[in-house]
Amino acid sequence: MKNSVKIMVLLMMVSTSVKAMAATNYLKVSGAEALKDQDINQYDDSENPPQGYIVKLPTGYTLYSSQVDTQDTPAVCGVSAYDHKAETIKIDGFYLETDAGRCDVILDLYNQDTKTHKKVTYSIEQVGT
Repeated sequence: MKNSVKIMVLLMMVSTSVKAMAATNYLKVSGAEALKDQDINQYDDSENPPQGYIVKLPTGYTLYSSQVDTQDTPAVCGVSAYDHKAETIKIDGFYLETDAGRCDVILDLYNQDTKTHKKVTYSIEQVGT
């Protein structure tokens, strides 16, 4: 019985560390940069290219809506998590195929102070070998 508890604890620790490691594989965008179009290549020649985005919106902004443009490819991407209190958005690229084009997530951000909308595009592609 004690061994099974130890195994469960070890599995939970491994699971937690894998989740933490995966979170470091995202491009972190915040402040004024979050209001600019972004583009990543999951197959970039760097050692550990980002696979998605963690976006921290500047004060006064909130996510109003999002839409996906796959540009007629089978690629799928989108907002996979949104923390409204922290105004943090996680964007993932799923089922992207090498050289199959790009997948764009278009965020409609609402500025509560100026009562205006701003559209920002976060692109993910797989280009390379």
